Amino acid sequence: MAKKSRTPRDLLAAKKDELNWSLFHFLENLLVFCAMGTRSVPPESGVQFQISSKIKSDGICLLFRIDRKRDPLMPAAGLKPDYLTVHVTSERCLCTIIEMKGRDEKNLEHGVDQIKALRDRLHDEVREHLPTACKIKFQGILLAPHNAQLPLPRLAKEARAGLTILPIRYTHKAELYPYVRKLNAIAEQYEHMMLPRDKDELNPIELLLARCALPVRIDDPFRATHVRPRQGRSGIYLNYVRPSGPADEYGVLVANSDRAVVAAPAPASSFVDEIRAALGRLRLGWTERIEFTTFTAPAPR
Repeated sequence: MAKKSRTPRDLLAAKKDELNWSLFHFLENLLVFCAMGTRSVPPESGVQFQISSKIKSDGICLLFRIDRKRDPLMPAAGLKPDYLTVHVTSERCLCTIIEMKGRDEKNLEHGVDQIKALRDRLHDEVREHLPTACKIKFQGILLAPHNAQLPLPRLAKEARAGLTILPIRYTHKAELYPYVRKLNAIAEQYEHMMLPRDKDELNPIELLLARCALPVRIDDPFRATHVRPRQGRSGIYLNYVRPSGPADEYGVLVANSDRAVVAAPAPASSFVDEIRAALGRLRLGWTERIEFTTFTAPAPR
């Protein structure tokens, strides 16, 4: 936990790219440390991709780096894919798991196993830590260069079992905007599109979630009533710095099987209003089920 001798903005500035298993569970580590501040990735295995900034007007779209080689989110010796996108609209939450591979068919089939491993882990984590009303669809993308030997029988088998993994063969930077915002079919062909990437590629909610999550929990009365000892704790509890405004302003996101809460200390109540208004502009009807509240926090020492 963090005492308020340092401002939340100080804590964010000192944030290291290092998972914290003593404080956070899997889903919290994913949200705090693995969200990327961009939707464009560097080359790997001869391929790369981006997601156009057009998607910021659809709802919420976050890109997470899963394969953290020196600081693994998933077991270092186990199966893990490269990236995860989470696209949230008023209709659904769609998780697209992306694996980047070379031309070898054996490696591509291994990529299917990697995608399945994260799907299975996320399914369990969501069931344990998020509201039961949170319905999530899972799919995959297997991104490979031209002339890659696709494991088509395996892809068909997984599709019959309920997991669609779209194979995309494209040697340059693939544009995945159309493919992370809808349910795909394994038979559809990739069509490259030249779409914009704005300098400000994230909307205000995406900016808050991707760049402003604190690596600690602020020690305040709200935390004391919502966080139980680490062992056996379910749900998520995370602090976020207000992107603009006084350095001591922050908010709280709480979720468990029963509810989701967005809160802030009473002096920063306008932060709660700002979040609610930004969600409203995205026309996310399900946000009506979120509880928005404020609480009294002691003055900084």
